[in-house]
Amino acid sequence: MSINRNDLRVFGVMALAACAAACGALPALAPAPAPANYAALAAAYFSTLPAKPALAGALISAVRPAVPPQPADWAACVRLASGAVYAVFYGDGAVTLVRSALPVDRCDAAEGYAPLPAPAAAKPAQPPKPAKKNVKQ
Repeated sequence: MSINRNDLRVFGVMALAACAAACGALPALAPAPAPANYAALAAAYFSTLPAKPALAGALISAVRPAVPPQPADWAACVRLASGAVYAVFYGDGAVTLVRSALPVDRCDAAEGYAPLPAPAAAKPAQPPKPAKKNVKQ
């Protein structure tokens, strides 16, 4: 098997790209800013689940940057009164995933736990206005 000049060029470009990425020469992509209303977003998400967990006494950690292999830019942890702990992931200003917390989520080391706000109440449906009758006199 012989190696031609084009193969060497491709190998050289790939090696240079790998070195640049490993050395930090390539600019990192900046994540979207953390959602300011992250706690309200989490409360609203939990309230939409079919099997709604009891949110009374639930706590949420401060939002922090997620780290690979976590599936989003930002993460927070929700600790229910029952003891269950969930990892909440945010991207593009919305909740992208909620799952049971794993060791990689670092919920035990998370700081700044505060009460999870009550989900915003849904606006009551307005009854339809009666149609005006056109009465001729």
